Amino acid sequence: MDKLRMVGGTALKGEVVIAGAKNAALPILCACLLTDQSIVLRNVPDLQDVRTMLKLLQEMGVIVSFPDGADRSHLVLNAANIKSSEATYEMVKTMRASILVLGPLLARMHSAKVSLPGGCATYNLFVASAKQSLKPQRRSRQQSPNYPKGKYLTPQRSHNEIHQSYKRTD
Repeated sequence: MDKLRMVGGTALKGEVVIAGAKNAALPILCACLLTDQSIVLRNVPDLQDVRTMLKLLQEMGVIVSFPDGADRSHLVLNAANIKSSEATYEMVKTMRASILVLGPLLARMHSAKVSLPGGCATYNLFVASAKQSLKPQRRSRQQSPNYPKGKYLTPQRSHNEIHQSYKRTD
């Protein structure tokens, strides 16, 4: 294990502000699609991938606001009126994490159309894993060249919890 050894005559003192992590923020942003209630998030990093995800969510109908206009790390999301369950290739091509909207859209809207942007081998394994995860949940999937789309089975809900049993929505 590596270690840092500080040598000197003065003890270190002070505070360090820990910034939010992009890879933690992106799935949390997508989770706003699961509810029609407002979600307040703080310490969200102001990075290009986060801005792209916010733009994608806004195209779907999510209202994004910044209570303190100067502080982009504090935001409020409201997905009460989702107008589209599609993530277009134009939005998705710049960010691999856009596949994260697939699960919440299926759970809430009962269907989803999310373009596959391609990417590195590791990402392709992630997408393959996401597609495979639809099978144990008894969901059918039809795929066209850039979109996994199909007729999905809807999760049964009880008190905002999603259970493993699914019912058909024909």
